[in-house]
Amino acid sequence: MKEFEKIRRYSRSAVMDEADRSYPSYNLFLAGPFINIDLPADHCHNNSSPSKVLRYSLYNHLTEKGHVVYLGEDAQMRINGEANFGSYGNAVILERHHIKHHNHAVIVIPDSPGSFCEIGDWVSDKKICEFLNIIIDSKYKDEINYINEGIVKLALSNHASIVYESYENIDAVKEICDDFIDDIDQRIRMEKLYERT
Repeated sequence: MKEFEKIRRYSRSAVMDEADRSYPSYNLFLAGPFINIDLPADHCHNNSSPSKVLRYSLYNHLTEKGHVVYLGEDAQMRINGEANFGSYGNAVILERHHIKHHNHAVIVIPDSPGSFCEIGDWVSDKKICEFLNIIIDSKYKDEINYINEGIVKLALSNHASIVYESYENIDAVKEICDDFIDDIDQRIRMEKLYERT
């Protein structure tokens, strides 16, 4: 009888734990080539390259999953940052501040001058790297270039996640991002368990 009661309580605990896991919502920063989420997917701002199509699709996918997705293009981030830093405010400082204080994860599609500069700043910060996922187009995987020889190696040494996948394989990249966010979710749960958050 006592064993049955124990099993019943374990079952109830499992249901409660599952309910807690059902709808995690996180603040995510999604970096990459310029897109305009106020315009349709077929607008030139959003479909002129595979990386733009991918970033636009990821924004919508992650938003539909209940996450709050921030972009460097967001005007409010600039307004908030300028209020904090005044004349010292610039895109580097504003994004770094927002990421370190208001985001659970950062996902980068590095395929534009701005995104290359962003990851150059972020991979040097061990705290940002703990929740940084850089998705590089697989066509560059075996190339000898500054990204692979510098950024990737530094990011890995600081425990960032690096994944090579074709930017045209949108479903695979969505799954990569979902898995990364699941990992973040599990780490946050563990940190809460030890009261470290």
